[in-house]
Amino acid sequence: MKIRKCIAAVVVSLALMTVWAQLAPRRCGALSAWFPTLDYDAWAALALPGMILFLLYNPVYDLLALAYYRLGYEAQFEGTLIYPEDSDDTTPPLTLNQKLFFAYPAMLFFAVAILGVWSRMIFCS
Repeated sequence: MKIRKCIAAVVVSLALMTVWAQLAPRRCGALSAWFPTLDYDAWAALALPGMILFLLYNPVYDLLALAYYRLGYEAQFEGTLIYPEDSDDTTPPLTLNQKLFFAYPAMLFFAVAILGVWSRMIFCS
């Protein structure tokens, strides 16, 4: 079931990016001077969606794991393990409260900010 959740997390993240690209505000105005023109061979065309997928993966995976647990497909909740950046082998992973109140809001904030920049770069170039 873990492989299915991994694949489902990537698919849901891609679906969220697609929905954002379709529903994003398309007003360019004077801000188009701040964003570089985006060609298909530009680094931002590949790097920014990769960063967005990286930031959305853990919250979406845990949301899917919670849904599988609540629907009875799994006996216990098995979310992702996130370790602090400067951790060694003895450091425990972040607790669920730390993930819910610090890590996931930060990940979602940066993902939405990068989505905004990426959609402006695509539609205003």
